Amino acid sequence: MKTMKSFLKYAACMAALTVMMAACSKDDSSTTDGGSTEPGNKPKVALNIPKAGTAARYDVTLATSDIDFVELAPTGNYIVGLRVAPVRSIEDVVDVEEGKWTAKENNEYQLEGWGDIALKVNEAGDALLMSVTPEGGSTVELPVTLKTAKMNDNETRQLAHSWELTSIRLKVRIVSNRFDKEYTEDQLPQMQQDVVEYLNEAIPDNFKDMIGDVSSLINVEDIVKSDRFYHRYTFTTIGSIVADSYYGIKTGTWSWSDSKRQTIAATLPYEETFAAGISYRDIQLCVEPKVQEIEDVRSRLGVLASIGFDFGLYMYYDKAD
Repeated sequence: MKTMKSFLKYAACMAALTVMMAACSKDDSSTTDGGSTEPGNKPKVALNIPKAGTAARYDVTLATSDIDFVELAPTGNYIVGLRVAPVRSIEDVVDVEEGKWTAKENNEYQLEGWGDIALKVNEAGDALLMSVTPEGGSTVELPVTLKTAKMNDNETRQLAHSWELTSIRLKVRIVSNRFDKEYTEDQLPQMQQDVVEYLNEAIPDNFKDMIGDVSSLINVEDIVKSDRFYHRYTFTTIGSIVADSYYGIKTGTWSWSDSKRQTIAATLPYEETFAAGISYRDIQLCVEPKVQEIEDVRSRLGVLASIGFDFGLYMYYDKAD
């Protein structure tokens, strides 16, 4: 009988201990807001898809995709960068599509002349996905990362448009003789002819033998039609740039290189950093690119350049978006 009472007392103690341990375990597995911290029950990450009209660039992270990025600008323009898969680098963006976008329902956009995209968050809530349906193609779902505007000052918003070259202005001074004329792209042959006439008049005869062929001193057509001079630009507040030259389209990144917002530096494939001055003439954009060839001109002019030589090339652009 005594043995039975001892057993029952022991069982009651064990039962009470079990209840206490369960209560403690329940308290330890709860957070202050009532959410569980057990493995596999992590709270979802809230990812916000930018509203239409907000600067947004979606970089594709899938290595085998030939779509590198899709950017939607507040101006209503889109940029699609296409690359050679599966290698991923700035040099592999070999084509660029640009146009107008139209917002639809449920974070869907129609990219005029290219196709449709839809943006969503995956079921886990921790990754952005972009569903892409090119015109005449099949729908694919791609993982993407988001970039938003990194520059939102007045000067950047003024520059962040597409621009089409309308005219080229050349200013040259040799001692007291000045040349200052403006031409369209179609008038480049006439521009070169006028420059040669100016050089023959401005350079004294006793310097011409030392300089050599005066007509080859400044070749405007070669400068303007080189792969570093662009007849169309697109700048965005995210820092993307699309530059279209006679040799094709390049896309890269740009930023201001001075606190006064008067010069830019751009990184473009297969070339050194592109630098240029930025100003405006009424509503026209004026780009003053750095002309490396002028150092050769200065060297050929020799003493004459030290007496007085100035050169300026200004490219004027009308807004194209």
